[in-house]
Amino acid sequence: MAGATATVMRERIKLPENRALQVVTVEWLSDDADGTCSKDLAAALGEDGLYGFLDCVKTVPGAQTPSADWDIALEDESNADLAGGGLADRSATAALIKQFADRPLLRGEVSMEISGAGNAKTGTVVLYILETE
Repeated sequence: MAGATATVMRERIKLPENRALQVVTVEWLSDDADGTCSKDLAAALGEDGLYGFLDCVKTVPGAQTPSADWDIALEDESNADLAGGGLADRSATAALIKQFADRPLLRGEVSMEISGAGNAKTGTVVLYILETE
């Protein structure tokens, strides 16, 4: 993918009762030819990848506004979307938060796949992951 990039940062916040919240922020730029961006979050974060329960995801369109109804998939090693399609059809203009009542489990290898964003578009995806210690 020519031009597609993603920067990944993680912050851990201690919570009561031996729990912690991982806040994983991904700033992305879609490919200038096909409007996609792919990032192996486990490799970017090192350690053992992502472990915990996905509580919610915030999406924020960037300065180079993505196309309407762009999509995100959080895929495991077998390419199953751990978000169950819940991150499809994101807004081109407004920040959105998707709460997951069933809190899907993220284990180890997880990649983020962005599609339909338009060529050379930008945005931010923030994952809030509850973990136990």
